[in-house]
Amino acid sequence: MSNLYALLIGINYYLPNLLPGGLFFKNLHGCVADSLLVENFLRTRIGVPAANITRLTSSVVGDNEQPIEDPSQWPTYENIVNAFKGLTETAAPGDQVFIHYSGHGNRARTTKAFKDLKRLDEVVVPMDIGNPRHRYLRDTELHFLVRAMVDRGLLVTLVLDSCHAASGTRHVEPKRTQTAVRRGNKDDETVRDLNSLVASEHELFKRWEKSSPRKTRKAEVGSGWLLEPKGYVLLAACGSTEEANEFAFDGKQVHGALTYWMIEALQQIGPGFNYQMLLDNVLANVHSQFPLQTPRLEGEGNRVVFGAGEVLTQRGITVLKLFADRTMLLNAGEAHGLKGGMCFNIFPLRETNLTDIERSICQVEIIEALPLQSRAKIVDGRDAPTLQAGCQAMPVDAGRMRLGRRVRLQSSRNGAAGASDMDVLREIMSAIERQSGPFITVASETDVPDYFVTVSDSNQVLICDPAGHEIPNLRPALSRTQAVAPAVVQRLVHLSRYASVQQLDNNSAQSPLARKVQVELTGKQEHHVAGEELKPRRFKGRAVVKEGEWAILRVRNKYSKPIHVTVLDLQCDWAITQIYPAGAGTFETVDPGDELTLPLHMTLPAAYESGIDVIKVFATVEPTSFRSLEMPPLDQPASGFRGVPANKLEQFLSEFSPANNNKRLASIPINAETLWTAHQVEIEVRR
Repeated sequence: MSNLYALLIGINYYLPNLLPGGLFFKNLHGCVADSLLVENFLRTRIGVPAANITRLTSSVVGDNEQPIEDPSQWPTYENIVNAFKGLTETAAPGDQVFIHYSGHGNRARTTKAFKDLKRLDEVVVPMDIGNPRHRYLRDTELHFLVRAMVDRGLLVTLVLDSCHAASGTRHVEPKRTQTAVRRGNKDDETVRDLNSLVASEHELFKRWEKSSPRKTRKAEVGSGWLLEPKGYVLLAACGSTEEANEFAFDGKQVHGALTYWMIEALQQIGPGFNYQMLLDNVLANVHSQFPLQTPRLEGEGNRVVFGAGEVLTQRGITVLKLFADRTMLLNAGEAHGLKGGMCFNIFPLRETNLTDIERSICQVEIIEALPLQSRAKIVDGRDAPTLQAGCQAMPVDAGRMRLGRRVRLQSSRNGAAGASDMDVLREIMSAIERQSGPFITVASETDVPDYFVTVSDSNQVLICDPAGHEIPNLRPALSRTQAVAPAVVQRLVHLSRYASVQQLDNNSAQSPLARKVQVELTGKQEHHVAGEELKPRRFKGRAVVKEGEWAILRVRNKYSKPIHVTVLDLQCDWAITQIYPAGAGTFETVDPGDELTLPLHMTLPAAYESGIDVIKVFATVEPTSFRSLEMPPLDQPASGFRGVPANKLEQFLSEFSPANNNKRLASIPINAETLWTAHQVEIEVRR
């Protein structure tokens, strides 16, 4: 098995921030935490030695005038370039290299050699860019460094959790104490013809020109960072005209949206988990909070994550000692994220497949989490004659899912609210506090809000995402001259339920269905008649169709037993509809080795010029109804779940229904024990 080497770059502290011409890069909050989160995953989950990980970080602590790290570990231009070169020299052909950058991105005037090819470079912003003698790491240099790794025979994965450039969109500016956008305030037009430490201008130009036969790049082709990646994988936080957001997902620690959801998705890692599957999971969760941020995948999307054809062996938590009262001591504690009440499956000594729950000996629950160890008890009543010290424990549940969303009332876009605006906002706040359901609450001063409500300059009440962008397709417009509070609350509840369904997934790596159900869009075609052979044209990049065209969805069952498939459409008008089976049907059974091919006729609501539909596919072993997840379009009355849940999964799904609006559940445990999985794809429809 090959070695894995990692370079992790996280920049919170920019020293100094201000550049000539008024350009500035604010200090960030979550970039160093991103690096630590990734490092913890690499070391504890897939066993990468500490010696194989290089970390360059700059932390903001109190009023310190410089980062607390040693200068040799600062993410300066020189240190970053040297770290790239060091990895290229250290790793052997066939080894894997994982590079993760979390910090500001921007665009800057290109250098003299490239002025006839392009005007601006995409740039990574080192912490010391405020010094006019210092340099950006430009896309031309990044391309050269990565190609050198590929030419050496290394398997390269590059993750960029940053923006490219200042946004041209106008939006609410929320308090940025726990949220931020990872970009400068404008493009850098400064002429910086400084010598590159990567290669000579001639060498950079020749390498770039060789990889770019068209000589130009269009922003809509992909992320905008690199030229047609071949031989490596690039996962970028957003497109070249979008923003990369950071957010306090747990209300405390800030992380980049891409990094946070990437690590959440990687908890599912197992044989056959590839980068396209990773992107699908990340995209679903990012879009549930930041509709205008679209993570991009380029390069070898079918490559297995952390492998050329196999995944690095998973490592569980070791059972250290057994006691007569059916309790045991585990070799992990609070420092590893363990808490009381967490459940684990115990696998036999020398068992190598720690993802198949059917191979487990018993299930245990943490009863006391100590700093470095934990005590656990057997909870499922199974006799476990093979249980002994050295057995491995793997987490059972997929965590908890936050039902409720936090709402903050923002005085106005420009900070100068009139008395009538404040009256409207106070009435909305009162209406939120009066409603008793779990889906929305008023954010406290220390909370990080999921939605902002404000009054625009044109006297409309707007609902915005955590980055301050107005949420699209909320129709009709609501004027502050109306008694709008009930309508605003209804919309917030609707959006919260919609986002929860969009995020709904079973992230348990031990679910027997994990990676056994394959969902993909095989292409599109202009016309289709039932019974005729499908002849789809493959999508080039994102799935985009014209209104009236057909998108072809394929679901394959690679599991050893029949599965029951249900398909929902999360529509651009904020409705959720079961589209397959249609009518009174609940699910379609697919036998082992078989596949289901569905032509989807894509349409738009009246007056919409474009929209994105999320096609969500659920697969279960037990017959299960997903009707409780259906929702009407925005501003239409919602009907609650009717009937008695037939199994544990249906009981879990009923929590998303407005019929449970009298509960005050902040979050619910994801039902991971029932055999189910969810996949989703996005289709953009244009008129």
